[in-house]
Amino acid sequence: MLSRVAFASLLFAAATAVQAERVARVGLVWNSLPQAEVERDISRFSGPGVLVEGLRKRGWVSGRNLELVSLSAEGRYERFPAIVDKMVAMPVDVMVVFGSDAAAVARERGRGIPVVDTVAFNQDPGRGIVGMVVRNPVGKRLELLKQLAPGVRRVALFAHTPKGTDFPVIGETLRAGIERLGMTPKAFYFTSMSDLDRAFEEAIRWGAHAVYMSGFPKLHWDRDTQEHVLGLAARHRLPAVYELPQLAARGALIGFGPDERTTHDRAAYFVDRILRGARPGDLPAEQPTGFVMAINRKAARELGLEVPAALVLQADEVFD
Repeated sequence: MLSRVAFASLLFAAATAVQAERVARVGLVWNSLPQAEVERDISRFSGPGVLVEGLRKRGWVSGRNLELVSLSAEGRYERFPAIVDKMVAMPVDVMVVFGSDAAAVARERGRGIPVVDTVAFNQDPGRGIVGMVVRNPVGKRLELLKQLAPGVRRVALFAHTPKGTDFPVIGETLRAGIERLGMTPKAFYFTSMSDLDRAFEEAIRWGAHAVYMSGFPKLHWDRDTQEHVLGLAARHRLPAVYELPQLAARGALIGFGPDERTTHDRAAYFVDRILRGARPGDLPAEQPTGFVMAINRKAARELGLEVPAALVLQADEVFD
């Protein structure tokens, strides 16, 4: 049996060990979530919730050995330099970003702080940035759309381009692949929801038969934005394919994209490895092994389309 002195010594040693546990500081650079929301509770959002849980299961717990610093550009991407500078001044041990715009600023101004990008579309992270690399499967999505709507010829590709960024282009390889499907593509760009309305009218005047809607940050979480985007295709009775599979639950005809549960959990893996001493250059970029396809058969019926049985069998989720 321990004496009172021995017992007290054990308690003191345990308390000292807890106090001595290093607190890691992780900066989260958000694109469009409201600052008040990221300060209050990010775990209620699906992807961020997976990230927080992924850190927890790897031993990093907020309030114990982890401090999460969340700063959002709130859709104003010109704020990224100030956000990154603030995180450098703290400093944070690692920054987590959610796309190429923030990643580019973090690479330029991060002063050697490791950066984890949840999903780096069509680009290798490199130069201090690690994450999952996705070759954006535009052709695959349009192939799925063609199976649903074989008569589609002209397809309007919509891309969100925040002010101050360069417009993307349809490369020759992608264009050739789309044309092999019997489709003619044309890109339309927008910076806001009102601007999307303008772009949509342009697409209608062009004679679009179908829509390809790229993903953008606010489309992930803002219900009003989701309703606005989905409503445009529905109002014009155009079949549409989306980069975000979760939109099928809200009425989108079809969505196909990486499983965000996988990408955000792997982001937590990269953060954990870096906090435990791994150098970003020693962590190879990964490609997601899981893609999710979701179909809404009610949306298909409203457009007079029949969903092929083979496509239903391929789908991860089917909504009626």
